Amino acid sequence: MRHIIILGMNFQGLFFLRELAKKRYNLHCIGRNQEEIGMYSRYGKKYVAANGMALRQVVKEIVAGSQDKKPIGLFGSGII
Repeated sequence: MRHIIILGMNFQGLFFLRELAKKRYNLHCIGRNQEEIGMYSRYGKKYVAANGMALRQVVKEIVAGSQDKKPIGLFGSGII
């Protein structure tokens, strides 16, 4: 199953999350903090990355865990 990373969990990220969950993708959601609206969704695995170094570490972890193909990245917000 293909892994998809959604960066930014505001309204746009939540839209991506809900639509792709219907297709049964492995979804990884990265937000700046736990209070972003998409972080409350029941879909996807959630990660918090407050800065660039944390974001890099989370993405490395996701890529290492997806052994089949490289994950697809989507920007769900203009603010990362």
